[in-house]
Amino acid sequence: MSPRVADLFKQAFFGEHRPEAREWIESLEDLSDSLKQCPAHIGHHYFQELDVCPWCKIETKTGLMLFPFISNDTENEFNIFTIENLLASINIPNNLPAKPFKPNILPPPSPETEAVKKEKTSLFNCSFNSAIYCRYNLGVNV
Repeated sequence: MSPRVADLFKQAFFGEHRPEAREWIESLEDLSDSLKQCPAHIGHHYFQELDVCPWCKIETKTGLMLFPFISNDTENEFNIFTIENLLASINIPNNLPAKPFKPNILPPPSPETEAVKKEKTSLFNCSFNSAIYCRYNLGVNV
């Protein structure tokens, strides 16, 4: 990144004056003119003041290829009509069965589950009310 673009980022995020669009355009155009192509990978372009390609360093350290689709083959250009024809030639069946509808409704609890729930609720209410009674009527800290 050029020092000029770095300054614009600092102004945009840390300064009181945000750079205007014109400043960004001029700085980015200057940066674009000051890029050089990596000798090892035609998809890598970097600031000409740097000694080595930072993209190669990142790819070597991480093992990730950041620009995997760059090719020296300039004769094969993208053609929307070719892509459109390829997509049209794919046979997608239109008579697939619909997915069965499965409502996300849980079954009602069993009578045993309801009985346990009622018993636990009663036990809790009894304990809670007893604690309140002991605290306020008998002065016992519970």
